[in-house]
Amino acid sequence: MSSILTVESRHDAFFRHIEGKSPNPAPFDTGISDIWAYNLALSFIVPGSCPVEIALPTLPTLNVSESTYPRLANSTEPPLREFEWDPAQMTFVAEAGKQLLVGWVNQLNEPVYTSLNITVEGKGTTAVPPGMNGAAFAVVTTQQPDNTDDLALATLAGPVLLTLS
Repeated sequence: MSSILTVESRHDAFFRHIEGKSPNPAPFDTGISDIWAYNLALSFIVPGSCPVEIALPTLPTLNVSESTYPRLANSTEPPLREFEWDPAQMTFVAEAGKQLLVGWVNQLNEPVYTSLNITVEGKGTTAVPPGMNGAAFAVVTTQQPDNTDDLALATLAGPVLLTLS
């Protein structure tokens, strides 16, 4: 399984080069917690296909897209990302009334937090923090832990993978 990783990374570098991007945009890969890895893998697992139940929490899903909200043509601010989640999930009901944040994890850096500006119930926008590139992970939370493992325990929805250039 791991033998194909180097091949895939060369493919990715080739396609990035063809698109005029840096073949290797980040010096380090972004590590994530076992909780996040498990939740990302769930979309590839057929329910009931494994006889062993893993003792990790299943988190509500989080979707992200480029925001469609208008911005000034010559704006130097980074483009907004729109996040969408199910506000009826128990984690959101328990945290009702608190400021929602997006926790960003990128490379070997400590998590960075941005305020999530709610646009409608279950949707909000925020800008990608400056200096992030390569693979980054984002989650919705109400807390600001100093490390990725503690952020995994404070996750309300997510994680979602973003590829930043």
